[in-house]
Amino acid sequence: MPASRSSVVPFPSGTVTRSGESLPGYLLRLADRVGTDAVRVAGMAGLRQPGCAVASGGLERLAHLASLPTTSLEALAYRRANRFAHHHFLGGVIHREMIDLSVRRSCPRCLQEGDHHRAWWDLALCTACPLHGVRLAFQCPVCRRKTGWTGSDLLRCRCGSDLRGWNPTAIEAGEASTNARVLSLAGGGDLSWLPEALSTCDPGDLLRLSMCLGLFLVGWQKERRVETLCAAGANVVADVMGKGINAVEDWPTPIAAFLEREQQGAASRPGRFGARKALGPFQNWVRDLGPGPVQAVLLAVVEASIQSDPVLRLQVHRSRLFAQQAKSSCVQHQQNVMVNLGEAASVLGRSHASMRRLLADGLLTAEADGGRGMPIALPRDAVALLAEAQKNAVLLVGAAAILGVSKARVLLILSSDLLRGEPRLALGQAARLGIDRGSLRRLLADLEARLPETAPSGGLVGFEFAAAAFRHRGFDIVALLREIMEWRLAPAAIAHEATGLKRLRFRHADVAAVLGRLKKGSVATVQEAARTLGLKWEVVAHLTRKGILRIGDGGVDVAEIQRFHREVVSGSELARERGTSPRALAAALRERGVHPISGPDVDGGRQNFFERDACGRGNGSALHRWPSFREDRVSIAQPLPLDHTKRPGE
Repeated sequence: MPASRSSVVPFPSGTVTRSGESLPGYLLRLADRVGTDAVRVAGMAGLRQPGCAVASGGLERLAHLASLPTTSLEALAYRRANRFAHHHFLGGVIHREMIDLSVRRSCPRCLQEGDHHRAWWDLALCTACPLHGVRLAFQCPVCRRKTGWTGSDLLRCRCGSDLRGWNPTAIEAGEASTNARVLSLAGGGDLSWLPEALSTCDPGDLLRLSMCLGLFLVGWQKERRVETLCAAGANVVADVMGKGINAVEDWPTPIAAFLEREQQGAASRPGRFGARKALGPFQNWVRDLGPGPVQAVLLAVVEASIQSDPVLRLQVHRSRLFAQQAKSSCVQHQQNVMVNLGEAASVLGRSHASMRRLLADGLLTAEADGGRGMPIALPRDAVALLAEAQKNAVLLVGAAAILGVSKARVLLILSSDLLRGEPRLALGQAARLGIDRGSLRRLLADLEARLPETAPSGGLVGFEFAAAAFRHRGFDIVALLREIMEWRLAPAAIAHEATGLKRLRFRHADVAAVLGRLKKGSVATVQEAARTLGLKWEVVAHLTRKGILRIGDGGVDVAEIQRFHREVVSGSELARERGTSPRALAAALRERGVHPISGPDVDGGRQNFFERDACGRGNGSALHRWPSFREDRVSIAQPLPLDHTKRPGE
């Protein structure tokens, strides 16, 4: 049984306490004074060990031994506060894990000024002495032992070296200032440097807030615990606390910048959704804080970020923690500058699949899309403009009704440059998404503006007759409209009972004169050029659109056809000469560094075309010494006779 207080004889000579001293340090001084070790003194006082002065046991026996009032020792002890896992510390209240008694740290310069252990040396987040600008020492430079609480001399290591003679590491002024701020939060010092927004928070909570914010700002990936942080070394602790204290002092600018960086890194968090994906571990940490002043000020920063960033509002709108902030950030829903995919689909009257096609076609551009789990944010103005454009749009059937022609002819007109403005409301999806009604109306107005001032008399033909005559000679409707737009064929009258292009009437003589001019000289139609080259007319039309086969007024010049035949060869022709397939031939040429100038993989053409010089038959050519290459073909320099006798389709 432990001895009672009455059976314990007080020490002959008492030792008074010092200002700012800790109870474990006092036990060491007391043991040195009476000539014993601190472990024995702790046992006599009913304490488990000298470093357990944070226990809830009474200090009456120790006060009896030291001949001191109990209140004097209570002021030195880290006693439990009326809060879970918190203890009194230098006039303040901090979490128990921030008091580090595993080693005995000290400042050699302070020991030279007074031989007692300062309580603030036991603060785990304090790395240096702010008074002397040196790092706290805890390891003997001679024997490399860590100083502890089991000895009997406060000023000497067990090897005999004097702690006051140790040469400490100097620190920068910034670290000294950081440690002064840390001590003011832990010990209830001067807090005039705190911003007004944090004045309602407990200083001990702000100390933990500084540590956690510093861990977030340095990209800490481990547990956010004091013990884990201190195990990384004093340099890491100083860096973390420096950034954390600066974040608290400059509140809330560093936090807002941190939230923006976290939002930009959302794509690197697979398998997470909503606020957890947008803000990462920060969201979980704020949630785990629980209701209180610290969580309230953090939510205020998030709310300010949501108000300034509508994309973040969309990303956290389902979070239980941030949903209220997201809702309060938009008092009037119509004033938001960003909408999600579902809201945009409702405005446009489209499905989600159709909205994604709009994004793929480039009609809408997402401001933010962090991948799976993140809502797509679309500019409200762009959605409104597209909705307005849809009101002025018609489908392909409607465009054919306005122009009075077939849908195939509408597509030909769309592929030309006859329509002004933006006739297609989506790239490659004109039939699905619509055609601008205004562009069609402007085309009809431009054509009718070519009417003469005086009405003709007799000899008039309709638009269909003129289109059939052009088609008979190998020209499509685009060629007819281009002749009208360039004033080479002027309409003679308007048939008000008809619709669209069918309202136009022409003089029969004018149509015959234009076709006669197109047939005269060395000019061939696209169909005639196709028959001459042995190609389909759709292929030749594509070559003319890409400028590989140059086309002039009214058709393709014969000399241009001859030039094309001399300089360009199709992959099909080369494959027949080689006795292989066009695909195998293209692959073989690609291995030899010969690439097509037109084809499916180049410009969307139906078949590949190559330069003859690149794959000719001379030495060093790509096709040189191919075993099945037949030399009995007609010379490529042989002129090609034009066939004007056949009609299109024969």
